[in-house]
Amino acid sequence: MSDRCPICAGVISAESSSCPSCGHELVERARVGANTPEADELTTDSLLAAPAVYRKLLEPDPLSPLWTETDDPLAMPIPTRERGRERWKLAVVAAVVAFIAIFGIIRLFSGNDEPTAQVLGVTAETTPAAISTLLATTTTTTSTTTTTVPPTTTLPPPTVKAIGDPIPQSDFRLGAFGLRPFDFGDPWARVLGRLAASLDEPSEVTFKTTSGGELGTCLGDEFQTARWGRLVVIGVENGDGEMVFAGYRLDESYDTLAYPPVRTISRLGLGDTVGTLESTYPRVRYQDDPELGPVYQVVGGDGSLLLWGPVTSTDAAGEVTGIYSPNSCGAFS
Repeated sequence: MSDRCPICAGVISAESSSCPSCGHELVERARVGANTPEADELTTDSLLAAPAVYRKLLEPDPLSPLWTETDDPLAMPIPTRERGRERWKLAVVAAVVAFIAIFGIIRLFSGNDEPTAQVLGVTAETTPAAISTLLATTTTTTSTTTTTVPPTTTLPPPTVKAIGDPIPQSDFRLGAFGLRPFDFGDPWARVLGRLAASLDEPSEVTFKTTSGGELGTCLGDEFQTARWGRLVVIGVENGDGEMVFAGYRLDESYDTLAYPPVRTISRLGLGDTVGTLESTYPRVRYQDDPELGPVYQVVGGDGSLLLWGPVTSTDAAGEVTGIYSPNSCGAFS
């Protein structure tokens, strides 16, 4: 059984105390059992006692660093090439660790704030919703039209221009087909002008508006009214788009003024009793109106409506408080 020299790896017999190849003295060699690996122990002093030619192999060459330096002369030298690979691995690990550390610090100091991005000069959060908004902003062009709304003003009421010579008030008569001397269907502007010439300026003139079914007009009709005291005249737009005289209402609730003292063709007027009404017209019937209460109706021989209006009661002592023309709804469409 034999060992090998730690310097030149030469074969040493169990009985030899020195290497037969390089002459290295195994001064501190001890025998432990029979040639086991623990039998030989190398020390620094034993290596330094090696011949110079072998010690030269252990010295690093600064011009050709094939081996790495080590403080332990017993350690096996590591080739520089292998050392470079280990440094590359360490560098990658260090870079990963540094990246994680920097990212954690940024998140720590930034809190829950989402990062922002600037697109076309607009800074926005880069959340999913914000990203969708930014994409829509960069791909869609919206044109904005600015509309200037004029200040709200109150328009002056319409005026009526007098036309022709005055008509004596005694010549005005209320009938089933008009307000004499005017007939239903006459031009609206001419009727207003002649009334203004005869009764002075009207107490009230409304703007033309869309009907809600009031004053006997049809729902959706374009109509206009003018009032002189207790007398209201009604104009309606016909099927040709022209305003025509369409009806009237004489009602004591419109004004405290009694003018004009207009009566029907048969001389019935406001304030007359129901007894007078029945003696003036042979065919009178009564109904209850949901808005006006009891009303009278003067009908012709064929049952057509001629005049109607409210009364205080249907008793003979009741009074006539209004005289209305038939409703104009459907007459001029």
